[in-house]
Amino acid sequence: MIMNFQKIFDLSIYAINPKRNEERQSKKIKELKELFPFHIIPAERILGEDESQNNSLSNLISSFFDMNEEDLDPEIVNKVMELRTVVENANKDVQDQSDSILNELVSNAVGFGYPNAEELQLGVITQLSIDDQIKNQTQLSYKTDICDERLPSTYNGLGYKNLIKMEFLLATFAKKVKKYGSASIPLLFIEEPESHMHPQLQHCFAEYLEEFLEKITFGGIQTFLTSHSAHIANTMDFSKIRYAQKTRNGVKYKNLNTFSCENPKNIDFIKKYLTLTKCDLFFADKAILVEGASERLLLPDMIDKCSKAGDFDSKSYKLPSQYYTLIEIGGAYAYKFIPFMEFLNIPCLILTDLDSVAKLDGSRYKSVPVSKGETTSNETLKWWVRKNSNKQYKASEKIPLEDITSIDKTQGKCHIEFQCKENGLCGHSLEEAIRNVNRGYFQLDGDIKEEDLEFKGKCKTDFALELIYRNENYIIPSYIKNGLIWLNDENVLE
Repeated sequence: MIMNFQKIFDLSIYAINPKRNEERQSKKIKELKELFPFHIIPAERILGEDESQNNSLSNLISSFFDMNEEDLDPEIVNKVMELRTVVENANKDVQDQSDSILNELVSNAVGFGYPNAEELQLGVITQLSIDDQIKNQTQLSYKTDICDERLPSTYNGLGYKNLIKMEFLLATFAKKVKKYGSASIPLLFIEEPESHMHPQLQHCFAEYLEEFLEKITFGGIQTFLTSHSAHIANTMDFSKIRYAQKTRNGVKYKNLNTFSCENPKNIDFIKKYLTLTKCDLFFADKAILVEGASERLLLPDMIDKCSKAGDFDSKSYKLPSQYYTLIEIGGAYAYKFIPFMEFLNIPCLILTDLDSVAKLDGSRYKSVPVSKGETTSNETLKWWVRKNSNKQYKASEKIPLEDITSIDKTQGKCHIEFQCKENGLCGHSLEEAIRNVNRGYFQLDGDIKEEDLEFKGKCKTDFALELIYRNENYIIPSYIKNGLIWLNDENVLE
């Protein structure tokens, strides 16, 4: 059907007066192409200067011979004309000498008395073209300044070769834009430019592309760049990103600029966070927001333990095989990300701390064991309760700890988990929860109290690493296990 599309349908093009729809002019497809000159740089599947379909350098050299002088870039026109002169003179000299030598060879080699001196004599004319040799045999090489040694392009990484090729193709596009002038609306399509590039190279390309597009046109260029690279996505301006999400009914496209306008209080933080950190959120099917470095270090190991214990057996593809991202965001800022997760519409697990506090002797709130807690200092928990509780809390009003611990933990595709009572006690942080369920390892024997669970170490990262290294069979706190099971069971496609 696709092959016969042009045979079955005709294309009619009209220019319509936007103020009067009845006023229209019939246009040719050539005029449409001149109005919207487009250029496609496809994703790199095969890289090699010996492949004709990928020999971008040879194509560029060919254009130097084929283009008119006025169409060439002013910066290179003199050198191109010099190259043409050298080639033309060389062609003429080689042609004359080769014709003379070949004529003698043919005349001496042909016998049998024909042709005789009175008849037309045999001659040879060869069509030599040095420019064809330059076009077809020109390849990239890399020269070292130290020993004047030249290496073939195959000796360099594919990422650099891909970058060089795209620069050539962009140069071709720049000439096309200048040819059609400011009246045109150029369209540039770039598919997955990150092929074979390491992260720094991807970042540099994205920045270079922005500068390049500003240089070659005054009217602006509509650019469509598809990517699976977090480094390219983080380099681009947030408002320019379009998020494509697969669903059972097709693909949905979301304009992140829409979220910016609807969430002005959150967007500055999200922009800075995504810019300063490597965040693969745009390419994940599920997300886990955690408090700090301890959770970030422990979660992958905990997920592996849950999988081996059969906690994820309800799904054919268990959580370790699902595309999830782990984001260290902190309890003070996680609530700023939740509306963004709702906008992206992906399952999100928030693991945060209960952070129980109380006023002691009429002073300001201080951290206390959960059993003595009046409220929480955790901003994310406060936000969650105010947003999802039936009760109406004023901005400055204290939220009782009982209301926090009894809140509905699931809203839409977001689920929040925090420390809960185990073995008769409840810790108010990750470290306390781990100590509570691993009492034997931490030598917490007998009738212990919540105060005994307090983590007094100086470095939480060391606590996490030592736990993984020295206690392979540690027990996972139930609030974390419950949250991971919820995330594992959530469907991605609607």
